[in-house]
Amino acid sequence: MKNCKRFSSYLLVIFVLAAMSSQVAATPAYFGYTGLMMTPTADTLRTGGVDFGAVFLNNDNNDTTFVSGNFGLLDSLEVGAAMVSPEHGDSNGIINAKFGLLKENLTTPALAIGVSDLTDQFDSTPYVVVSKSLQLKNQSLLAPRLHVGVGGGNLDGLFAGLSARISDRTQLMVEYDTDDVNFGLQFAAAQNLRLHAGLLGGDNLGLGMSYNAGF
Repeated sequence: MKNCKRFSSYLLVIFVLAAMSSQVAATPAYFGYTGLMMTPTADTLRTGGVDFGAVFLNNDNNDTTFVSGNFGLLDSLEVGAAMVSPEHGDSNGIINAKFGLLKENLTTPALAIGVSDLTDQFDSTPYVVVSKSLQLKNQSLLAPRLHVGVGGGNLDGLFAGLSARISDRTQLMVEYDTDDVNFGLQFAAAQNLRLHAGLLGGDNLGLGMSYNAGF
């Protein structure tokens, strides 16, 4: 009951801040790489760009905290690290890297390859992913983008996601992470500060925030 009240309070704060928000930008996923919630996109940080993220995932069996950071080492090359800390169990530090092979244009999707957890501390996860904006005739959603990829390890198989802004400050997300269908909302509380809420697997609530500069 205490957890329910606490999460309700967090959600109320998020929705209040959403009303004051500005614009949505790309942000780190839970495991650190630039993405949605559990899945990566083909987006990468620009040279010198940085992002930081922190998410608390309420799991009935084992609550988990994710803290991450990324740096744009070179154009289209993103490197970073994340700490995955379950309530019951040891924390795991992981190293991530993603390289953008193609940039998106009118006819060609963005294409990237990457590895999450390079040193296999948790579950080494190589992946390939494409991202492409969709052109809709009667477009009520702003800038919808489709993301499709295939991976191993923690993303063992085909994964996919859709992200779309419903205003210049609010983004909706849905993804299939090879195991579950997840839903998310993202709000811009300030120029570089984003607040996140996600429902993973139908009953696990994730709440967090991220900071992004130089994307």
